[in-house]
Amino acid sequence: SVTSRSLTNDLQDLGYKSWTMYGTHSFRRGGCQHRIKNKNWTVDMVAAWGGWSQVEAITMFRYFYSPKDNHEFMGDYDRNAPKRQQM
Repeated sequence: SVTSRSLTNDLQDLGYKSWTMYGTHSFRRGGCQHRIKNKNWTVDMVAAWGGWSQVEAITMFRYFYSPKDNHEFMGDYDRNAPKRQQM
């Protein structure tokens, strides 16, 4: 697709050595994280946006809590964390 080729070209132009690890699906994961962290959406809202049923909710949680992520900021995505409740 045009979007996929543009993303690949942009990442290569920026010097990303691991550009092959990124694709248009990265936007779906980033969209989930953005909506939970920055827009204060509920899991139900993200499920509706992503087209996931409650049975498929595990997919969303894999996006939120990937073992490859930097876990220093994991609490930012936990709506029950004390820090989030003060906001």
